[in-house]
This record gives sequence, structure tokens and C-alpha cells, in this order.
Amino acid sequence: MKKIIILTNLIALMIVSACSPQQASANASSALYELPATDRLTDEYRSLLPENNTIPDRLPTTIEDPHLLAAWVYLYNQNEPITIQDGATLTGRRLAEMVIERGIPVLWGSDAVCSGNSCSERFSCQDIACVASYTGEEIDPIYISQRFQDTQAFTLARLAGSLAHELYHYTRPFGPVESSLYEEYYAFYVGTQVEKADWAVFTGYQPLKLACLMQWFRVHGRTEYFGIPAYPFTLTAQTDQTSELCAN
Repeated sequence: MKKIIILTNLIALMIVSACSPQQASANASSALYELPATDRLTDEYRSLLPENNTIPDRLPTTIEDPHLLAAWVYLYNQNEPITIQDGATLTGRRLAEMVIERGIPVLWGSDAVCSGNSCSERFSCQDIACVASYTGEEIDPIYISQRFQDTQAFTLARLAGSLAHELYHYTRPFGPVESSLYEEYYAFYVGTQVEKADWAVFTGYQPLKLACLMQWFRVHGRTEYFGIPAYPFTLTAQTDQTSELCAN
């Protein structure tokens, strides 16, 4: 009987020894994400959260950086409805939950990624037939501009607003089409609502009117976006692109 037990133990030891370094790394990574939620945020970044923010028991495993994770927690705590196009609503929490549900990696970008801005790649249809047949659920990383790492220049709220901006794009609000000024307008709106920012004014603008949409980007110094379409082609019939003035 002792010989059998010894042989069994030897076989088990051989199996463990045969594990690849990749498997060992995966096991270590899995163990990391089993830590209590509060242990994944360092004191430095936990201190940036407002006192009334709570840290949920479940945190996204696709955000490893503690600064980005703190921004996600901030976003998760934003549960006030934000009214977007067509009267639809969403919340910061809903956007944050999408990171977990879809397993979206959130990483710091670089000057080589979207020229240093926050962004995410996306597949884009060019015609209605493609839109109708599209079934893809690709998961591409969201890259957040490294400038938000400067906690003296940018608050955690501003960083969370940038994350919300990119997650709004991730919802593909107008289908699998390329981004547009109209989509960017609402992405900025969502981001500033999360940030509670006052640098952007949306009152008085009718974004379905091209003159208004263009005026908003000029007034807010965002003319670098003028290289993209004004509207998604799935929405063209609902727009006013002939009026020359932004007026009621």
C-alpha cells in the first residue's frame, strides 16, 4: 500500500513539474484577480476617490493599472441617468458594467496610439448591406491618453469622463459604422456628465442640424474632428444639412 501511495505522489509531482511557464503565469494572474476588491487599489489611487464612492466586490479583470481601476470605480459610482439621442438614457454604472460583461481591456495609450489621444479601434461598415449582415462582437482594447496620468493636472473625474467617452463609442449607438461628428458630440456629452464638467455647453444646440453641430465643435475648439463624417449614413434622413444658421 505504501508503495502505491509513494508512486501516486511521484506521478502528481511529475504532472505539476510539467506545467508550462505560460500556465503558471495564468494561474498567478488568476490568483491576482481573486484578491479582495479593495486590495487591487493602492492607497495612492484609492485616496483620489470621493468619500461617498464605494468599491464594488467585483472589479474588471481587464484593468490592471490601479489608476485606471480607480477611474473605473469612479465611473461605476455614477448612477444618475444621462439622456442621450432619441431620449434614450444610460448611466456611468451601466458603462462600467459593460467592461466586465464584455471583457474590454482598458490600457494606457501612447504617442504611437491615436496620436496620444484616448481611442479604440473599430470595424466599420460602408453600406447598409454590411450593417444588416453584421454579427461581429469584436473586443478591442480601449486606450486612455497618458496625459491623464498627471494627477496634478487632471482629476480622477476627468479621467473617468474620458473612459466614459470611449465606452459610449463602444456601445455602437448607430450600428457598426465609422464614427461621426454626431457620435462624437454625444460621446463628449456623456463624458462631461460623468466628469460634472462645465467646460462644454450643450444647451441651445440641435445636433441633427449640421450648422449647429459644426458650430459646437468650433466653439469648443475641437476642429480636429472635422476630418470625419458629420453623421452616420444610417441617420442621414433625419438630419438638416441645408440650413445655414444654428437657430430654432
